[in-house]
Amino acid sequence: MSHNTTIQDRYATRLAEDLESNAKEQETVREQVAELQARLTRLEDERAWLTRLEGTVATGGPDATAREEPAEEAPAEEVPVVAAPVVEAPAAVAARAPQEGKARAVPRPRARKPAAGAKSRKAGKKAAPAEEKEKPTLRGLVADVLADDNEPRMVSEFVDALAKRHPDRSAPTAPVVRNALEALVAKGLAERSRRQGSVFYTPVTPSAGTAGDGAGAAASEAGEPVAAKA
Repeated sequence: MSHNTTIQDRYATRLAEDLESNAKEQETVREQVAELQARLTRLEDERAWLTRLEGTVATGGPDATAREEPAEEAPAEEVPVVAAPVVEAPAAVAARAPQEGKARAVPRPRARKPAAGAKSRKAGKKAAPAEEKEKPTLRGLVADVLADDNEPRMVSEFVDALAKRHPDRSAPTAPVVRNALEALVAKGLAERSRRQGSVFYTPVTPSAGTAGDGAGAAASEAGEPVAAKA
């Protein structure tokens, strides 16, 4: 009997909670309905006012009547009176002609002398190519580095040596230095060897009979004058 009473109590509590939740939800909905009803009433009033205003504009009010009134006529413009040209006597025209010819004579423009700054700039431009021609070529610089040491060296070592010796020049890339070394090899001034997959370059040691020819070829690659044979 006590067990049945406990179940009834639980159901009664649950039903009371559901009823209370339903009542709160109804109250919330009523508030929303009231707000919407007020908004609907305001929109209806605005529509009625706009309809009346539209009717007034369509039928034409005081402003439309004022716009339909014709504008005042602008005053007529005055036409300027042009005076008749005065005809001079032929004798006066002939007497004034020589004077007008002298006044209209245009002086010849004088030739301008070139400024001293322009001369100096031209001289500087002429001197610049001469200085550029005097600079040694990359192949000559590579030949100098090659002749300094008989030990075989790789291309990267030549690139480092050129960068240290000539910091004022832009550092050459490895492919450019390799091309210069291959040109020296083709001319018989350098030898190419391969060790463990790496390429090394060494200078060619001239023999007693070809010492003079080898020195002349190396000097020509470096851009230096070659002494005449006795």
